[in-house]
Amino acid sequence: KIKKISSTKRTDTNDDDDRSFERKRTHTTPILSSTNITAATLITMPSLLSNLKSAREYLTPTLKSSAFLTRGVLTPEEFVKAGDELVYKCPTWTWEGGDPSKRKPHLPPDKQFLMTRNVPCTERVSSLENVVAESRSE
Repeated sequence: KIKKISSTKRTDTNDDDDRSFERKRTHTTPILSSTNITAATLITMPSLLSNLKSAREYLTPTLKSSAFLTRGVLTPEEFVKAGDELVYKCPTWTWEGGDPSKRKPHLPPDKQFLMTRNVPCTERVSSLENVVAESRSE
């Protein structure tokens, strides 16, 4: 568990009356409670999540019939077909084979996942142009 501690400053308006004061919130700092969480727990959490995902994948069967309209999930054949269409329409997308030890048997070896590269980002380009323009004017 993460506990939040907020520190406050107390500014007394009247030294005689303790009830009349103004509190100003300065900051809130999250700290780790040593009784509830340890460094070992933080280190093992990703491996625990990885194991849970592996177990879920093992226990969940590969779809044989389409459930896209009812549940929003694709069969491996639908995934490959949709990926081929994406690669055809958008040349920044490509199929990747990935690490042979992590390949899924229900997908073709050269079509394990989709990767996109060299995607133009107009906002990033315009902000870079502004930085260059500002540096030239200085």
